[in-house]
Amino acid sequence: MKHMKKCYNGIHIFIVAFLFLNILIVDVSAGGFFEGHVEKVIEGNMVILRGGTVVQYMGIDVPQMRDANPFFRDIATAALKYNKQLVEKKTVRLEIVDPQNIGVDDSKKYAYIFIGGQMINALMLKKGYALVSKAFPPEDKYQDFFIRSQNEAVACTAGIWKKLSSSQKKKGTVDHVFQ
Repeated sequence: MKHMKKCYNGIHIFIVAFLFLNILIVDVSAGGFFEGHVEKVIEGNMVILRGGTVVQYMGIDVPQMRDANPFFRDIATAALKYNKQLVEKKTVRLEIVDPQNIGVDDSKKYAYIFIGGQMINALMLKKGYALVSKAFPPEDKYQDFFIRSQNEAVACTAGIWKKLSSSQKKKGTVDHVFQ
């Protein structure tokens, strides 16, 4: 009887541990809201969640670290640093976009990221570290919010908007400069 009690306790511990680990790993296979823990920030607009899921921020483009233009590399570095400060090693709320809605495979997920009641995608725009994406534009419900956030950065000549010509600032776009 004592032996059975030990086995029973062992099985109990296994079941509790299994359930706990499944709660920590986010199922982001479909659209909707989820919580996830950001293990690592890999770009100004991309993170890896606990469990290995790669998530790209929906609706924004950020210069790449490998950009040929040193100014945009500097912006990419600043965006990466700012994104790390905001979300790395923290629990975030994700609004996952169904990949079929944006015509991509689901090797990585696309999402709007929230922490402390703020949308990180929009904060990246406001700081001038990102642009409203042409390739993966925000859904209609966020379109105006993203444009207002980007216009704030343009008006303050923040980030990307520091060194651009006045005609580029008036258009609110640098999509021909980087992707």
